[in-house]
Amino acid sequence: MVATLLRQLAGTRCEYVVTESRNTGATILGFSRVFGFAGRTGTDAPAPVAGPPPPDCGLTLYCSWRLLHRNAVVGGSGELSRDASLAFMNQTVVGNTVESVAVSPGTYDLRILFEDEVTLDVFCDVTHDRFGYEENYVFFDRDRTCAVGVKSVVSQWRRGGSLK
Repeated sequence: MVATLLRQLAGTRCEYVVTESRNTGATILGFSRVFGFAGRTGTDAPAPVAGPPPPDCGLTLYCSWRLLHRNAVVGGSGELSRDASLAFMNQTVVGNTVESVAVSPGTYDLRILFEDEVTLDVFCDVTHDRFGYEENYVFFDRDRTCAVGVKSVVSQWRRGGSLK
């Protein structure tokens, strides 16, 4: 279920990365569909409208993450200065198209491969409620939300609140 949902990120472009540093330190990525996506030779979507577009899907990270560029670590959630890591993530991830998503069975760790040899690794390391949240990450699209919670327990619900 989780892998199937997250694989729909392939062919999307990251439109924005923001952090909610006041309470949770969550990192939020918004993605939109890329028209004519065909792997590394994909074409761009039409010109964006003013302001951030509503995402087709998104990913909110509460757990640890690491950003690689050409297999070298260039940032992560554990940095003393998250601003520097997020600045580099904005430079390398925003505007970049997702080529593939791998989900580790059981742990639900993620490996998101972007064009230009950029990789985002997500590590489900939340084992107890901390700071008022219980998720490692939450994925949403226009129809449903899927959360990988404490100790990698998965829950999913459809828009409007009905559990599935």
